Amino acid sequence: MADYYTEGQELAGIWRGKGAVRLGLIGTVGKEAWDALCDNRHPVTDKALTPRRKQERRVGYDFNFHVPKSVSLLYSLTKDERMLKRI
Repeated sequence: MADYYTEGQELAGIWRGKGAVRLGLIGTVGKEAWDALCDNRHPVTDKALTPRRKQERRVGYDFNFHVPKSVSLLYSLTKDERMLKRI
């Protein structure tokens, strides 16, 4: 399941938020670290993150936020880099 997020990706993810800080995760999200989290293991220590190791569990939720199509179209035509900095 973790491959769904990493396969064919052009942009690297960046660790953000209080959870990443608590786990000591900084910088870009590497495949090994992501896979470890999806397997309920700490990416650095390899220890279990929670006591339960249920195989059929929901690993997380995926939220997507997108700009209106007109913004995407305008960027594709102009390649104005200022638009990317506002994201």
